[in-house]
Amino acid sequence: MDAGGKKQRLGCFGPCLDLSTAACELRSATTVAKLESHTAEEEWNYVEAFYGRLNNLQKTYEVNSPWYKPIIVSVECIAARHEGESFVRDLGEMYSGSIHVAGNPPASLSTVKGIFDQIGGAAATAFDVVSTYMAVQECKDACMAERQPLVFIIANFCSSAVCCVGSDDVLVWPTGLLKPRLNVTCVQDTASPELAKVCKASQKLDVEQICKALQKLDVEQISLRVDGLSEEQLLNAAKDGIDKALFPSTADLEVLGADPLRCLVNVARKEGLLGDIAHDKKWQLGRRGKHIPWSFQLATSNRSAAAPPSLRNLGIHSVTETGFIFFSLGSAGGATGEAGEEVLASMVLLLGSYPFQQQWRGEGVVRKMRWGSPPPPFSLACAMQRCKEIAETTQQTQHEGTHGTHGAKQRAALSDQEAVLGTRADDTRDGPSTAYIFIPHRMEVLIGHPPAPGGTRRCEWQRSSSRLWEGPRAVLPFSPQHLEVSWEQSRARKATVVLMGTHTAGKSTIRKILAERMQWVSDEELGTSLRGDQEKQGKYREAWDDTIHQAEVDRDRDRMSTLTSRVVETWHLGNFVWALTRRPQQHGDLLKRAVDAVRQEREGGTVLLVLLKIDAATMVRRRAKFQTSTLPFQDEEADAGKLSKATGEKLEELLEFQSEELEGLKMPILKLDNSQDGDTALNDTVDAIVDFITFFV
Repeated sequence: MDAGGKKQRLGCFGPCLDLSTAACELRSATTVAKLESHTAEEEWNYVEAFYGRLNNLQKTYEVNSPWYKPIIVSVECIAARHEGESFVRDLGEMYSGSIHVAGNPPASLSTVKGIFDQIGGAAATAFDVVSTYMAVQECKDACMAERQPLVFIIANFCSSAVCCVGSDDVLVWPTGLLKPRLNVTCVQDTASPELAKVCKASQKLDVEQICKALQKLDVEQISLRVDGLSEEQLLNAAKDGIDKALFPSTADLEVLGADPLRCLVNVARKEGLLGDIAHDKKWQLGRRGKHIPWSFQLATSNRSAAAPPSLRNLGIHSVTETGFIFFSLGSAGGATGEAGEEVLASMVLLLGSYPFQQQWRGEGVVRKMRWGSPPPPFSLACAMQRCKEIAETTQQTQHEGTHGTHGAKQRAALSDQEAVLGTRADDTRDGPSTAYIFIPHRMEVLIGHPPAPGGTRRCEWQRSSSRLWEGPRAVLPFSPQHLEVSWEQSRARKATVVLMGTHTAGKSTIRKILAERMQWVSDEELGTSLRGDQEKQGKYREAWDDTIHQAEVDRDRDRMSTLTSRVVETWHLGNFVWALTRRPQQHGDLLKRAVDAVRQEREGGTVLLVLLKIDAATMVRRRAKFQTSTLPFQDEEADAGKLSKATGEKLEELLEFQSEELEGLKMPILKLDNSQDGDTALNDTVDAIVDFITFFV
């Protein structure tokens, strides 16, 4: 047997966190006469085979193999009346071979496991770690043999893999070990003494520790309560949970809400295509992870009317509530027209592996981002720059050699090495690539395959005239009827973006930045610009609110005459809630005139509402930090609480369109939490508003 190199061991009390460390501990057992005293003569063949298998595992184990990766479902049976292995075996039989059961440790290591259990200590712990890696490797081998990804149910996989590190018992996942797709936990009441005895006797982590560790790992979890359920009921509940997680039906999609982009991003996150959710900006539903390819096919009209549609594979930068952002050089995917011109398009995106593959399709439009686009990934910008340089050089050489006949029309042949050797000093918004956004008007998803439970399902969503998603609804795999969809975008002559929110919500700051970025007119809050000395002291004359309303109407009329798009602060609905704090008895009259003014504005253009939300504590902090407020407060915390409720909460309640006066307006609304300070948070808020504007204007 190979004793291995002299690597540092963890010692008797150190946890084995990865395959390399555990292997070092096991090899040390061959040099200190631990095995001789616990191994019978007829068992040595099993021990030698185990160490040979360990050597091979370390040489061939692939951390993230993309080929036929197994899908692991961990079932944690932490309950006195359930044996994990027998429960998983019964659960596997319910699937009739479509889902497999794997042992942890593998059954082939049962003899060796008994030997290391007798040795105990660090060697036994190291064997448990190595056997977990070997169990996963057996699953990988089975997938390679079948040449397709398979689903494996493993009993107590998570509890045996998660390790405690340090004095604070920080839970970590072993390096390189494949994470489960789903964890099903069957538990009794966490306060029951029986469960505490089981956990203590088996030296397993308790339920709360396991769930907390898996939450950090972004592993989907299902918790089933054992109390009051028979064995058959518990098995059926576990099977239903697995089916919903791995084979979602139309009903399961409806639970997620009528938003296909959010559903798609949830699937992409499970597939490991996205970055850390904590780093996603507030205007992004999800962004491609670093060094992780995520692409879709985009079809657009060809430049030649007689030619077939132009089809391109494009890398996704991020997904927002509006659509898919990607980068291209020149026009969008070979589309007809100049760069930035809006064109009709359709897309196809595949997520997952057979038999869990989902095919997403969409129809809509592609347009250039109307603002300073997000910077592309640096590697992509370098590649585009290098391709552009080589293409220009090649075209010039060909043009000189052929005297301008056909050389300039030929494509440049690039090697992979040439395409990535960009040498840009820095990556700016004015780089060689251009940001585009695909805005879907209809989307559909095809889920599952015949071997999967429930077979194949297909459902679709459509955006209504109010630009809101409707669906999903189940449809036949192939519809015999022509789908009537109007692709004509109603282009308003002007747009009015209204920033609303309570005191210190950031309206003025965001208004100035947004208007500069969009190159629109910036209209400040009239209550601020017209406020005199008396009003600054909180002494408002009786006609104050009427004066503000008339001045707002006059400004609306001036902007309408010039057909100017603008960003306006507070405006009629915002002024209404402020007036209501002074004249609550005139609620109906004040609201009616505000609604009439809004309707008048909508006749000449699009009105978009943006509600900036903060709490009372943020108001107190900003008044003390920035010193920009002129409103007098006698008690900072008490007055901030009252004002937040009277204006911020009242405004949000009003925008729910519950009142009869607002029932017919149905204006698009974007609600944003703007309670964070700093340039990063400010830019994220502005980006979110711009993305919101991009869809409607």
